[in-house]
Amino acid sequence: MPTESLIEIEEWRPVVGYEGLYSVSNLGRFRKETSSPGYRIGIRNPPLDFYGYKNVCLTKDGKLVKKLLHRLVLEAFIGLDPERPECNHKNGTKGDSALSNLEWVTHTENVHHAIVVLGKTNKGERHGMAKLTDSQVLAIREQFRNGKTQIAISKEVGVARVTITRIVRRANWRHI
Repeated sequence: MPTESLIEIEEWRPVVGYEGLYSVSNLGRFRKETSSPGYRIGIRNPPLDFYGYKNVCLTKDGKLVKKLLHRLVLEAFIGLDPERPECNHKNGTKGDSALSNLEWVTHTENVHHAIVVLGKTNKGERHGMAKLTDSQVLAIREQFRNGKTQIAISKEVGVARVTITRIVRRANWRHI
């Protein structure tokens, strides 16, 4: 029984502004096209930076510039889009610089994609400064509905009374 292979053909294009020196592929790979002392021609595997993106170092006319690989791929295959200056990774994996995973977006679209499509948010207990959990907030609201005072709740939970007020009024923790 024949099976169809979904192997994508790799296509290489020059890095914009560095034609003849470097190129990128639609699969998100990077290669050096010319040799120089201490550096050989060939495909490079750029490391992930602190934020999870692949960075590459480009040298031209004695000047070294660090660039994000995903931006180089989009520029080479799609071109710049002044209306949409940010690059979005559709699958949420920052290290995946394949063209099929990339698109130009506005900042608003990028944030919307992260929250709505990928479910990434820093609200509530996911926020780095959160002192309460989602279940504690729900319990605080329940205690208040049952007649417990905000001062008593704040002493029990160990947060300021104004925090309890904001939780009860849904000024804070509105997402739950």
